[in-house]
Amino acid sequence: MNVPDAMSEKSVIVLDIDGTVTDSAWQHQTAFEQALGSFPFNNLDTNWSEYPHHTDTGIFAEAWARNSMGGAPPFDDLESRYAMAYDSVTSRSPFDEINGARQFLEAISDRWIVVFATGSLAYGAWHKLSVLGLGHEDHVVVTASEFCTREDLVESAVSRGYATHGIGRPAQVLSIGDGVWDLTTAQHLGCDFLGIGTGPKADQLRDLKAVVYDDFVALAASNDGERFLRAMQGGRLTR
Repeated sequence: MNVPDAMSEKSVIVLDIDGTVTDSAWQHQTAFEQALGSFPFNNLDTNWSEYPHHTDTGIFAEAWARNSMGGAPPFDDLESRYAMAYDSVTSRSPFDEINGARQFLEAISDRWIVVFATGSLAYGAWHKLSVLGLGHEDHVVVTASEFCTREDLVESAVSRGYATHGIGRPAQVLSIGDGVWDLTTAQHLGCDFLGIGTGPKADQLRDLKAVVYDDFVALAASNDGERFLRAMQGGRLTR
């Protein structure tokens, strides 16, 4: 196996946040639905899989159009209503990391360019990363407050990541996420993919032939653990 020297050839890991590195999917979803529910929609469809873009702003824009609300969707208003709901929900129901996420990030931070691309609005995203001990200055973080599509989120995160390290193009891009939308985005952009999660969402990913681990501890303990550790040491995941 030819593993490149990480000092001369770095690769990018793109991480989703909710359900991938923080166990915050329920809290985020609850706050987002409360924020949407505060707008006078006549008929709000909460089956998000039926929406073309699985991001907070993408869903909001689609709901706005479907309900013929008129004018441009007020994204700033959505952000403020979401922030209020998010604070209320998380104060009652705090959350923690996905098992092993902190250790995983520490292990790869010197060898990989770590970026985050999330369909969450920025307010929640920054709080979720603070649970992992990360601040605004630690990593590139691209959120739905900037882009409505998953593809734009990931492409921007990757390009910003390697631009900050002064490289023209990464050796490889690996996406890690918990949803089918993460997998399909990676496929559309030609990125490698690993899944994190359990239950029906993980089963859906496996049905689509993705490699999925319950959490980052399970990843390290798996049959692929040695291969992945070598990849972390070399800066590249080699299949």
